[in-house]
Amino acid sequence: MNTDSFFSLDKYLVLPTKANPKVFLAVTNSRKAKVAFELYTPFSFKTRFLKAIAKIAFINFNFFARKIVSKKLVKSSFISFLEQQFHKDLTCSVYIATDKDKVVLQLQDASGVVGYVKYAINARGEKKLLNEKKGITILSRNNIVPKLMLEGVFEDSNYIILKKLEGNVQLFDTDEYQKILNSFKKDTSYKLSNHPRIITLKESLAKNDFKDLSKNLEKIIARSTLNYLEVYEHGDFAPWNLIQTKEGLTPFDFEYFEEKGLEYLDKIKYHFQIENLLNKKEGLVLIKALSEKIKLEEFNLIFQVFLMKEILNKFTYNESFKLETELLQFLKEKSKSTSASV
Repeated sequence: MNTDSFFSLDKYLVLPTKANPKVFLAVTNSRKAKVAFELYTPFSFKTRFLKAIAKIAFINFNFFARKIVSKKLVKSSFISFLEQQFHKDLTCSVYIATDKDKVVLQLQDASGVVGYVKYAINARGEKKLLNEKKGITILSRNNIVPKLMLEGVFEDSNYIILKKLEGNVQLFDTDEYQKILNSFKKDTSYKLSNHPRIITLKESLAKNDFKDLSKNLEKIIARSTLNYLEVYEHGDFAPWNLIQTKEGLTPFDFEYFEEKGLEYLDKIKYHFQIENLLNKKEGLVLIKALSEKIKLEEFNLIFQVFLMKEILNKFTYNESFKLETELLQFLKEKSKSTSASV
């Protein structure tokens, strides 16, 4: 399926531009537009400003706005299928994932949001979606996240439907997000040499012929003396994947979920995303900022493990891992200089 397969009988606004669409928001009338804008939660100032201007125009001045949006589209067969599942007419707004491997659909009726659909549009998206379904199933049993509303297959592709989480996506301080990380913890701990996450990482590096990384991991294992908990690992623990609800902070987007994860990897990911993507830090400046945030005795060792798992993820999905490779080299050189001074 392509994105044309997900429209309802509505008029749409495309953001940020028609040449580079990220979302198709249903703006047929002010009520629908107000709900549709909830789907788009950008983090950059420029894009937040664009959203604010568009939201004002399409909610408060809808008569004018309707003159400049696209014509009504033919309702897709998938939306008709979902209407049969919910026994009601639906309006659908469409969010295209950054990796263009899935779409997130906001379904609304006259009363508001019915739910959010994730639908895989290629093999990569299918793999991520099935892993997310696994993660949600496991974590919902432990009352960490809500259960799926529905799941199924349409035209040979999997989809899941999630309940709407009422709340705000924002930057959170350590005390707030640490509660989530604590809920991920299990009772068992291991040395790195026999930690399930490290064993899996070793196997994956060998399977994909990362010989240098495999040797480096063996050195890390030999140097480490601490025990580390086994945890449920989110895999993409970032501010934009957390929402503050009335019930508390709730994580979502479990595409990179690991059932037998290593503690600290999610915490590093959270600050890595902030310092690199939002604060634009790189190299030794980035490493220093992260070490000050994490405050872990074996930070250099665990950060290298983090970079290796990031490299494997990006390799799997044909993404560049130049930054991670450069950071590993910085740490390697730093380790050499420390050993020489001793």
